[in-house]
This record gives sequence, structure tokens and C-alpha cells, in this order.
Amino acid sequence: MFAQVSDTALWIPNGPVNSVYLRDSILYVGGNFSQISPVSGHFTANDSVTAATVLPFPMVRGKVNCIAKDSLGRIYVGGNFSEVGIVPWKNLFRLDANGNFDATFRPDPDAEVTSLYVFKDTLYVGGNFTNIEGFPRERGASFHVTDSMQTPGNDSLLAFDPQTDDIIYAFGMDTVTRLMLIGGKFLNVGGQPATYLTKVDPQTGIYILSGPFPWRTTVDGPVKCIEVEGTFGYAYIAGEFSSFATTQRKGMAVVYLSSGNLDLSFNAGLNGIVNDMKFVGSRIYIGGAFTIADGQNRFYLACLTLAMHVLPWAPVVYNEVFCIQPWNDAICIGGKFKRVATDTVFFAAIIDSTGAGNVHAWNPMFDAPVNAMMPGRNGKIFCGGDFTGAGGVLRSNLCSINIYTQTPTLWAPTLDAQVHYITANTNSLFITGDFGLVNSQNRARIASFDLSTGNVNAFNPGANGLIRSIALNDSIAFLGGNFTTIAGQARNNIACVTINNSLATAWNPGCTGTVNKLILDNDHLYVAGFFPQIGGQMRDNFARVSTTTALVDWNWICNTDNGIYDMDLYNGKLFLGGWFSQVAGIPRVYFASVDTASGTVLADNPMFDQYTRSFARYNRDLFISGAFSIVGSSNYYPGVCDYDNFTSSFEAWTPMPDAFPVTMAATQDWLFAGGSFSNIGYRYHPNLSMININNITSVNEIEQSSFMQLFPDPTNGIFTVSTKNISEKISRTGIYDVTGQEISAENYSGIMNGDHFSFDISSLANGIYFLRIETADGRSFSGKIVKD
Repeated sequence: MFAQVSDTALWIPNGPVNSVYLRDSILYVGGNFSQISPVSGHFTANDSVTAATVLPFPMVRGKVNCIAKDSLGRIYVGGNFSEVGIVPWKNLFRLDANGNFDATFRPDPDAEVTSLYVFKDTLYVGGNFTNIEGFPRERGASFHVTDSMQTPGNDSLLAFDPQTDDIIYAFGMDTVTRLMLIGGKFLNVGGQPATYLTKVDPQTGIYILSGPFPWRTTVDGPVKCIEVEGTFGYAYIAGEFSSFATTQRKGMAVVYLSSGNLDLSFNAGLNGIVNDMKFVGSRIYIGGAFTIADGQNRFYLACLTLAMHVLPWAPVVYNEVFCIQPWNDAICIGGKFKRVATDTVFFAAIIDSTGAGNVHAWNPMFDAPVNAMMPGRNGKIFCGGDFTGAGGVLRSNLCSINIYTQTPTLWAPTLDAQVHYITANTNSLFITGDFGLVNSQNRARIASFDLSTGNVNAFNPGANGLIRSIALNDSIAFLGGNFTTIAGQARNNIACVTINNSLATAWNPGCTGTVNKLILDNDHLYVAGFFPQIGGQMRDNFARVSTTTALVDWNWICNTDNGIYDMDLYNGKLFLGGWFSQVAGIPRVYFASVDTASGTVLADNPMFDQYTRSFARYNRDLFISGAFSIVGSSNYYPGVCDYDNFTSSFEAWTPMPDAFPVTMAATQDWLFAGGSFSNIGYRYHPNLSMININNITSVNEIEQSSFMQLFPDPTNGIFTVSTKNISEKISRTGIYDVTGQEISAENYSGIMNGDHFSFDISSLANGIYFLRIETADGRSFSGKIVKD
């Protein structure tokens, strides 16, 4: 059993991670993000008073668009998702009245769900699907779910099938004619022209072409919401349209239920679109992307009379509103905003529905827009959207995380654009990126921080282009990337600057293309990237340059036939990864190793089927990421693999990312991976993850074994374990092989000597083994040992 699972307790940023750097117990993370949060998935239950996420709760992998509730209080959730919890589950699910996942209702629509509507005993589902519960249904379907006596239905799929040619966004029932209004993005219904809005039979979904209630609407854009006012025979429609027939009606209109014709006497006077609309008695609440309603300033949210005159209620929202949900004497709203009135609220808010529209002290701190909200029982408010985290903190493109607590530290620098690269010397952390301001100080694409205080250093050479790599010591920094000036001096893509005064030194080999990676090795600087020439010498993508003279080493030539993304240096071997298929004329597909003394290509040749992108190493384990799936002739390691550079073989380990990491850092037990992935380590954990390396058991049962040390490694049979940092009483030890199978504990138990255990595995075959120590309080620690 493999254990390469992500630890879901690690906080995640709400955008791509470009670089990670591990220093002791602190992981520095740089990228393009604004918040870092506990991972929540795209759907949460939040306490209606404290806004705290109610746990445990099934994590939804994928966007949530809509939420509906039936008369039993059961919650229906639709969107574009693939998992609920760790169970594959597509696009629609239900919670019972207590908020528990209901596995008995599984429609499995084959594409996105965009609208849900409950009318008496029927749930209507709209979206972009063409099959649901194994039956063909063209973008609309219905289920018998409950009745007016609040007794459950049988959840059976009904005959309703409107057969639209595009998405259905909205439903509304005309109780007088007993016909269903549907709105959306469609142009045809049942093969007949019907532009964005029409009536259909609620049982069959058949478009009403004739009879006493034919509709011929001429709205010019998608209809996103419908509210029926049956007393006076009107349907209120809202969406992304601008006109109705030849009459201007931006975002909202009123039509006669009987004919579908526009009532000219109603005009909300909006200057933008409406995303959602809800009736509360004789009031209409609308939210969208407008700033004017009925001639008055109304920012993204307004309250109208049934005659479409604006009411005084006017809370100011500072960005687009996507959803509105009435709740007691309040209105729940979700959208793109981060502020309502004078209150900071991230993507969701609760506002008094009358009076001045005061904002409640309720802020779940979502990390991306909220698309749908629904109050439930037991003081819960259900929220769904594009977010992946909740209850987090603000961090602007750069943060640090304690890898033991898995939460961010208090360090919170602010940068005005993304970070691309992070490294450090003894005293300082160095970053590069697209930024121009760091903590409100001018820093053009490169800056440094004091590792003790976290303050911005005076270091400020400035660059006019992206710096992709830094190689440094305590006095100088070599820089590579895509720039033509550094510290005000002309330097083509490679340069050296002093750290204490930020000046460019005279060192200036010049490079005619992109430099992706630099490695400093005593008097030599290894340079890799996509270039044909460096230091005036022809060198294809790879060279060794003197750090003193800037001359290219004449005797060290190891050209590649295409570019290099990353390098790693270990024990005199330089590992290369990139796009190449030859190194020094020798076939090496996307990966190679080179002897640093001679430039000779070494025997390592695992043959990846696609390019490699980034490396991370812990001792002999070299972690490799890239676009590959197959290594060698048949080994399936999609996106990430663990290469033992002593044995030139691969570990039986793969975290199966859905997009390969672009940056990694490793310890003995954990691989920290960053990028733009959603799923990695068999868990939904977007953008940043810590993945267990040891193949023993569930990651939740294993703690970081930096608490103990195993030596010597490799061992010829007997090895010792230092347990001086484990204060609890040790209750059990075990040895495991790479498949996760435990080897007899009786034969391989340890002999205690003070704070050390000694183990004898000399009778075992050469290979990789794992030691696990369990303590009396239920914790466990693990470590890897190689028998050689």
C-alpha cells in the first residue's frame, strides 16, 4: 500500500505557486496569490453567527454554481465537480436536513449543472449536460423528490427533457397556466427557435408552440434568473441582455405571463447586468454588475418595488454580486467583492434586509468568489463557489509556513506582483518576480529580507526583466534570466552584483538567450537555459563559467540539442532536466547527469516520455517533476517521480498530480510541491501540498521524523536510531518494505541504549526499508534506511 498522500492540514494559497524554499522548519512560498487558508474545497457549511467552517464536512473538488432546498430542508448542490469527500461524484449531490451527505441520491449528470429549482414535489435541474442518471436529457431534467406533506419522494428521474441547444440558467413556474418558464443561453428548444427565454411543459419539457399560451419572446441576451408574480400575471426576468424586441431593457425586464410580451410600463433603469434576483414580499432584491438603478446610485446591489422603483435601502458593495438568498430579516450575498459599506468581507456577506442595510459581523474569509448560498438548519449557512479555502489570512504573493504546525507564520510582506524565485544565504532570503514594490518600497524585480527580523533589506540592484535564478554566497549574487540591465548597468541575461551595496560587478560574460538555472560550485558557475552562446563562445544551453574571470571553460563542453529548465548538483554529479534529447551528442531524453570534473555524460538514462521541469533533492533521492507519464519502457509515474541517484532506479512512489508541480523542496519524509494543480497525493489540495515520501501508511498517522535520525545510511546491516527528541514513551517499533508490508517485528525489534535504538537487518536483501516508531500517546514517527 503506497502512502504518497497529501497532508490536508497544510494551508494553501489561492493562486499558483511558482517557488518554494525550505529553511529549517520554515517553508517560504512565492507565487501569484492574495490569501492563504485551510483547504475547504468549493462548498462549506458555515456557522451563521461566527462564520467558522463547520467540520467535519465533505470536501467538494470543483466549482459549485447553485444550491436549492426542498420542503424537508434537504440541500441540493450543483456545479462542475468530480469528487465529494474522497468519493468520485459528478456535478450534483444532496445533503439531508441535518447537513449530512446523502449517498442515496446520485444522478451523475455528465456535465456542469448551472441551476436548481424546487417546485412542490419536483427538483428541476439545468445545465450543460446531455445525460443524467444514465438517460439522455438535453440540458434539463427533473426528479420526484418530496411532496407538499413533507414526505420523501422516490428520487425518480421524470420525463422532463426540454432539449435546449445550450445552457439553462433559470426556471420559474407559472401556476396559472401550469407551464414552466426556462431561461438561459440557448437559441433553440426541442429543435425550434426560442431565444434565451421560453415556456415549456413542466412534465415533458416540450416547447409550447401552439395553444392558448404560445410565447414569442425576443430578448437579446442570456436570461439568468426568473421570478413569477402570479397575482398580476407577470414574469420578472434578469440577466445579461440589453433589450427586449426594439425596447432597451438593460439587465432586467417584466413580461406578461400570458404572451411573453414586454410590459413597457416597467423599467428598472439599470446600467449593467443582473446575476441574481429574489422576491421578499413586495420587494425585489437584485445583484449583479450595475452601478445605477432607477436613476440612483446603487453599487452592485439594489432593492426595488414590484413597479421597479428603487427603494432607499442602499448598502454599497465594492464588486460584482453573483447570488442573493433571503434569510430571516437579512439578505445573504456572494460574489467577487471584498468590502460592503465600511466592512471588510471576503466574497460573502449578510446584510439586514431593511433599514440602513447594516452588515453583520460575519466573515468566513473565503479565498475566491462565492456563487451560491443557502441557510440550513442548526445555524448553518451553506456556501459554494470558486473558492478552495476559508478562514484564512491575507498574504500578498509571498508567505512563510511552519511545516510542523502547517500554518502560516505572522510574517506578512506585501508585494504588488507575483514572485517567481526564492533562495537564501546565511542571513537573508532573496526573491525575484514581476513586482516593483515590496512593503511599499521600490524594488524592481529583486529584493531580499533579513531572515531574523523579516524586514526588507537595503539590497536593491533592480532589473528591467525577469530574474529566473540566483546563485549566491554571503557577499555576491549571480543572477540569470531575461534582462538587459542590472543595477543600471548593461548586462545580457546574466550578471553578478554585490549584496552589501547592490552594485553590478565587472563580471560580465553575457548570454544570448534565457538563463533558467545557475549553480555555484566554488570557482565555477554552471549556467543552463535556452541559449546558443555565452561569454562569446558557442555553447548550446549549458556551460561552465569562471566566477572570477567570467571566461567560459574551454575544456568543459557539454552542449544539449534543446533547452534546460533545471539542474541539481550532488557528489560531483550535475543532473539536468529539460526539453533535450541529446547531451554532448549522446542520446539522453529529457534527463541526464554529467561529471562536473570532465563534463562527461554519465550512464544515467531513465528515458522520460516528455520533458522534465523541476528538481528537489534530499540526499540520494532526486525528485523530478514534468510533463512525463512514462519513465523507461513502462514505469507509470505521471508528473512526479523519486529517482535514487545511487542506484539509478526509481522508488515505488507516485503522488499522481493532475498537473505537474513547477517547484519542489524535500525533507527526509516530505515533498513540498507547488504549482497550479488541484489534486495531488490522492487528495484535493490546490497549488501547494506536502506529500508523504515513505510508503508505510496513511499520512495522517505519520509525523515528521526530523525528531529522529537514522545512521549510517546506507547501512550494511546494523543501523542506529537517535530518539532523543521523542519525549513520549515508545510502545512499538516496526520495519517495513517498499510495498508497505511490515516485516516480522519479533525478528527486527530494536535494542534500546539510552536515547538510541540499534537494529540489525543484515539478513534482509539489499534495498530500501522504513522504520516506524509508535509512542504511548498514539503518535508515530518514520524514517527511511537503505541497506547496501
